[in-house]
Amino acid sequence: MANPFVHVELLSTDRDRARSFYGEVFDWDFTEVPRTDSPYIWLDTGGNPSANIIESPIAGEDGPFWLPYVRVDDLRATLGAVRSRGGTVVRELEEVSGMGSFAIVRDPLGATLGLLQPPEGPLEG
Repeated sequence: MANPFVHVELLSTDRDRARSFYGEVFDWDFTEVPRTDSPYIWLDTGGNPSANIIESPIAGEDGPFWLPYVRVDDLRATLGAVRSRGGTVVRELEEVSGMGSFAIVRDPLGATLGLLQPPEGPLEG
């Protein structure tokens, strides 16, 4: 597959409550990952794709939800393609040290999808 699903993220209104629930139900292990703007909880599910829990203002709009991410080679070009085909960018490109870049988009019907570009892809422009 040219652009596989590679990550899933729970956009939550309460990270700690979500952590407790999923830890008890699925016996997942967690690691706190500090970030200046919004720390997140990494889930060790023992499988792929990778996963994490984060508190997000988007969750406040729509309620908590799981967001899948698709790997792309050129995030800027993909955002251009989304816009030119009637989609919208919910969260603009953001670089995350050591992890690459991401953005969140909605298709013309309103479905939300994350885009993830690994660190080795092009970011110029």
